[in-house]
Amino acid sequence: MTEAMSDESDDLPPEVARELRAYGALDNRLRLRAYRTIHDHPEVPFNELARRLGIASGLAAYHLGVLKAAGLVDVVYARRGMATSRYVLTEWGEQVFRGLFGKPRRGPKAPRNSRSKAVA
Repeated sequence: MTEAMSDESDDLPPEVARELRAYGALDNRLRLRAYRTIHDHPEVPFNELARRLGIASGLAAYHLGVLKAAGLVDVVYARRGMATSRYVLTEWGEQVFRGLFGKPRRGPKAPRNSRSKAVA
């Protein structure tokens, strides 16, 4: 981010800055598709998500990292046969989704006691 952009964002109320980060992250067709897929298929495994999006895993990791940095998604590490990372919307991600699309989550809620880590 440039110094001029940083100065401008310092004048914003925190809630406005948070919304702008979320909308900025969603201002990309691939990330918006990933976001909607995660909404419709909570705890979707990383490899399945990349396959559904039709992109390489490196590109998927990048875009999911942007969504995570904006606070919209989180990673749940689960062991079902083998360790896999699965993606869920955060509470903030759910709130933004309802604001944009007016629909609640379709699938089961993510476990609350899950541990999350950043996507590399």
